[in-house]
Amino acid sequence: MVLMLCAAATVAVAQLLLKSASAQLPAVTLGLLGGLALYGVGGAFMILSFRGAEVSRLYPCLATSNIWVALGAYTFLGEALPPLRIGGIVLTIAGVALLGWRNQ
Repeated sequence: MVLMLCAAATVAVAQLLLKSASAQLPAVTLGLLGGLALYGVGGAFMILSFRGAEVSRLYPCLATSNIWVALGAYTFLGEALPPLRIGGIVLTIAGVALLGWRNQ
């Protein structure tokens, strides 16, 4: 699960880099190249994590990338974080926790 959480964080940073680089398109920038490279790194983390656990347990962890993107966009890009989005973040966390819960 740690590798899948790393994949989620890496993909979130990649999305933020691509968003910031989109303002300079069609120029190729370090943000664009870095974002694409981090997507590859995130994919590698996903592939490695699939070897060690069930997909149905791992994939909900990838949903946390939406949380990291929302918080990163608020922090670094100045995007709004209204109450409804905060509620969505809380529900996502609850959903990931429920889906990842191990039945004994």
